[in-house]
Amino acid sequence: MIMTNNGGGSSEAAGILRDHLANERTLLAWTRTALAAAALGFVVAKIRFTGGPAFELMAPVHAASRVAGAAFVFLAFAMEALGIWRYLDLRRRLRGGPIRPLGWMMIVLNFTIAGGILLLFMYVVVTWSPGQ
Repeated sequence: MIMTNNGGGSSEAAGILRDHLANERTLLAWTRTALAAAALGFVVAKIRFTGGPAFELMAPVHAASRVAGAAFVFLAFAMEALGIWRYLDLRRRLRGGPIRPLGWMMIVLNFTIAGGILLLFMYVVVTWSPGQ
């Protein structure tokens, strides 16, 4: 479906065009959020503490940072997959099907992100020492 906005079309056609453009902007927002989560996961996975012999005991913390980082990268993949699915589904529905909100999926996704951020915060608090 190719739509143009030549200024002489009906208000209904302009509304349909706005809906499709809004759908594309929403997909871009999903993509930006997924990229930010992936970057955060990469940074968390690369956290390393350097220092004297006391930091040799931090091996479990290094492993935990890799696991947390991998979890954030996986969450980024899941967010991007959900965004693409939502974009394609809404595009199909804008062409003639019923439109329904994400509902419970959006709530689960937001609680998952909030839980990951809370775990990351707890990790930083537990591993923080005043001399660093």
